[in-house]
Amino acid sequence: MLIVLNRYFCFAMLTYATLFLSIAPGDDGTAASPGAAGAGGVHCEPTLSANAAWANQMNAADYLHHIGNYDQAALLYTRAAETVGQQADHDLCLAVRLGELANRYCDQGQYAKAEPLCRRTVHIFELTGNEQSQWLAKYLNQLGAIYERVARYDEAEPLYRRALEIVGRTKGRTNMDFAAAQNNLASLYYRTARYGDAETLFRESLAITRQLSPPNVPSVINSMNNLATLYAAQGRDNEAEPLFSECLRMAQTTSGLKSVDEATTRCNLGELYLRESRLGEAEGMFRKSLALREKELGPDHPDTALSLKSLAALYAIRGRYAEAEELHARALRATEKALGANHPDYAFCLTELAHAYCLEEKYGKASTLYQQALDIFESTLGQKHPYVIVTMHDLAIMEYHQKHFVEAESLLHRAMNAMQQAPEVSPKHAANIMLNYASVLRVLKRKQEAKQLEARAKKLQRSQAGVDATRFIVDIRDLARK
Repeated sequence: MLIVLNRYFCFAMLTYATLFLSIAPGDDGTAASPGAAGAGGVHCEPTLSANAAWANQMNAADYLHHIGNYDQAALLYTRAAETVGQQADHDLCLAVRLGELANRYCDQGQYAKAEPLCRRTVHIFELTGNEQSQWLAKYLNQLGAIYERVARYDEAEPLYRRALEIVGRTKGRTNMDFAAAQNNLASLYYRTARYGDAETLFRESLAITRQLSPPNVPSVINSMNNLATLYAAQGRDNEAEPLFSECLRMAQTTSGLKSVDEATTRCNLGELYLRESRLGEAEGMFRKSLALREKELGPDHPDTALSLKSLAALYAIRGRYAEAEELHARALRATEKALGANHPDYAFCLTELAHAYCLEEKYGKASTLYQQALDIFESTLGQKHPYVIVTMHDLAIMEYHQKHFVEAESLLHRAMNAMQQAPEVSPKHAANIMLNYASVLRVLKRKQEAKQLEARAKKLQRSQAGVDATRFIVDIRDLARK
């Protein structure tokens, strides 16, 4: 019996942590300088404050920022900087304003607009001799999060590392900022399949946030959600579910939390329920998550697309194909608009739609989408990433169903070779790939090789103490009839 892997746990369900340095409004309602110089504080350049054109444009930009007209605010900040030329690169008030405006764009999922603003903020802090400032750490962390979100992982890592080192030296290792910096570096490790390193940092971050007195509930939820997401990605559902459930309880019972925190946890918990065929519970989680995100973030935000994609996957499993395809199309449009068509999140949207086509037995359409997703994963994550291997396997299944047995064998052979060098592939996925490869080898009359693979797969399944690995193996024809 040919099998296909269950959907891999959703890729982008981590939440980011910001460093908690705050910027209080000034007495005039505009953004204030964050304190005096020294001890991590910054100050404005007095010669610029005396420039009337500069001051007027900065005040007007502050007002536009305050009322949410971010594009016009960014334009006026830029014009103000042009008014004074190179002097602007020494004004830390401008740096902070640009950094906070970049943060607003990040909240909206507009990372292309956020990135140059945050880069200039970091540049000003570095140029003015603030290389060890906690404020520089804040914006290094923010720029790293932007790069991570747009899959520029190699650029994100050194920024995260610098931020963590600065915070550790200037504030110590038992505070919210250090926990936040750990959390974000761990999220990068997760996305690049360095699961062992990610788990160490997620655990340390969660331990810090739990020990704070009084505890910072949003930080606890953040760290706990991310650790649970890592467990789920590794198939450690028994460890993930209680953490997700605790996150949801805290999000529902703590006043003042953003609804997006609850939405993220609901979507993650729904993914877990879906994988365990608890379809009714999953649908409730996905619907509520989608409603919260649409209200808080809007219909075109990339996080909203995650809820759309998850709900669409459930509809496909239930045979509601037209509704599933409509939601998948919305998710693809939103993800492409925010992140581009060469991003891992976009590739995941493609694999979800391909899975829906598979359930409808539209194997040719599914093959095209899996191949497109595979190309994106390989270019952004590398040849040995678990998502590359899983997608290669699923493409092989589509080739098998079209009786392209040689092509299927070639893809599975590549997946097996990559898997030997990718220890982060979960044992359940590895066993499934072996069993499917054995099925193809039997069709090709290579029975001895098939028997050897089947024996290896069964041994791997038995090694998972307390885990019934066979329940993760689903015949796609049975799945389509649910």
